[in-house]
Amino acid sequence: MCTNSLAQDEADTEDFVDRFLPDAEEEADYEALLDMLYQFYQQPINLNKCSREQLSGLQLLSETQLNAFFKYRQKFGKFISIYELQAIPNFTPEVIRQLLPFVNITEKRSSKSLLERMFEEKNKYFFFRYQLVPEQKRGFQKDNNTESQYYLGDAARLLYRLRISHSKDFSLGFTLEKDAGEAITWSPNNKTFLADFISYHFTLYNQGKLKAISLGDYQLQFGQGLLLAGGFQMGKGTEIVQGIRRSTRGIIPFASTAEFGFLRGIAASYELLKNTELTAFFSNKNIDATIQLDEAGHSYASSIINNGLHRNSNEVAKKGRLTEMLTGYHLRYKSANLELGTTTTLTRFSVPIQRNPSIYNQFAFNGNSIFNVGMNYSYYWNNFSFFGEGAISNNTGFGLITGFLAGFGRHFELAFLVRNYNREFQSLHGNALSEGTTANNEKSIYWGIKILPTKKWTISAYYDSFQFPWLRFQADAPSGGYEYLGKVTFKPNKQLLVYAQYRFENRSRNLKDNITKIDFVVPVKRSDFRFNIDYKPAK
Repeated sequence: MCTNSLAQDEADTEDFVDRFLPDAEEEADYEALLDMLYQFYQQPINLNKCSREQLSGLQLLSETQLNAFFKYRQKFGKFISIYELQAIPNFTPEVIRQLLPFVNITEKRSSKSLLERMFEEKNKYFFFRYQLVPEQKRGFQKDNNTESQYYLGDAARLLYRLRISHSKDFSLGFTLEKDAGEAITWSPNNKTFLADFISYHFTLYNQGKLKAISLGDYQLQFGQGLLLAGGFQMGKGTEIVQGIRRSTRGIIPFASTAEFGFLRGIAASYELLKNTELTAFFSNKNIDATIQLDEAGHSYASSIINNGLHRNSNEVAKKGRLTEMLTGYHLRYKSANLELGTTTTLTRFSVPIQRNPSIYNQFAFNGNSIFNVGMNYSYYWNNFSFFGEGAISNNTGFGLITGFLAGFGRHFELAFLVRNYNREFQSLHGNALSEGTTANNEKSIYWGIKILPTKKWTISAYYDSFQFPWLRFQADAPSGGYEYLGKVTFKPNKQLLVYAQYRFENRSRNLKDNITKIDFVVPVKRSDFRFNIDYKPAK
């Protein structure tokens, strides 16, 4: 009965992007966010079977609304119509409208074979994009480049994508991409087969006790992302309360054009006992790296490169030079109000990683292998949601993130989060909420509130105080800072949305234009103001 789609209401997609992206002025991965939304749309959540963890993963419902939903389902049983959502307390028309594209109340399972279901599936598409920038980049100009810097391919960017999927049944996809300047060649030595980047996956769901199995490219999301964090991950954005909590999504088929941040191999989730599920995974893939020789003639990787560009001979020479093998498991127990999980990962490289030494990165990972163990939890009590994850690396580094969300009726929501990542903590496939690109060398306390005085007005704000006990890039001393954001939203009807937002950041960095030989760390302040009006004219 749910017929909404992202394509049918373009403003809805823009609203999701605006809610989840941490800063509109910073370069953001829109494709990763839209791919996450599309996966939710392709595989909608069954409201008659979903757990609280699954439904909260949409980041659309407050703790009060989640409680109201499950109390309603427990009291009245399964939903007969999607429009029953209107009878749940605190479910406003605006919330229901945002929820509809990503939920359903039935899962129709065909008795036909898998090949027949795939052939007859209506939810399939082929996408082709040709993109060309008229202005010629410097790399295409022979007179201004050495032979190793000159781009080997033409200026076109090409993308081919095929996807066939059915909710909670199967997903099959192929992606081929060529960036501007990359050549279309068949070169096994350079690991190039016509397209510069090739991605593929095949995923099956709900085969008895086998809950999911994926071959090819996939991602994993467990706990709060300290060890395994796949797909789009939110930072501190304008979704101040629900946005700081991450949900376990398990195995996620990978269909993006990003050439990093995914695993390649096999992963499977199996129900061992009632409420107990084991996910095991293995990945083996080649990644871009700068390979050098030490004084003894042994190879090592001085850097790992994630931009996915292979335009000139210098970049092609670094393509796929390092082999990364990852294996591990996640064991999860899940009941109505409690989820407990433990994760173990082992990562090995074909040659050791030895970064160019500097003062601030001396605790970064170096070597052939890294071993991580972690535990995560989530617990629901009344209108409170407690969650967290702790992990250690084999160099005794430790990381912890924990907090809670609370809903006090329809008018007030609260979020609290503590982060404590010591400088030795190392996690190569995690992406937990942090101030830096990696979760280490940080202590932080976050508060967020959302107040709804009336149906038309929303007031939200957060304050985040952070410290960096060790040195950082562009900060040659222990440093810290704070950040806060305030937002006022007015939505009198479906057609009009008005909001004003102010954000301020105070972060310590090295003093610029310093003429002395000593680097002074000084506060650097940044603020921005945003005023937005959205109006939808009548059809």
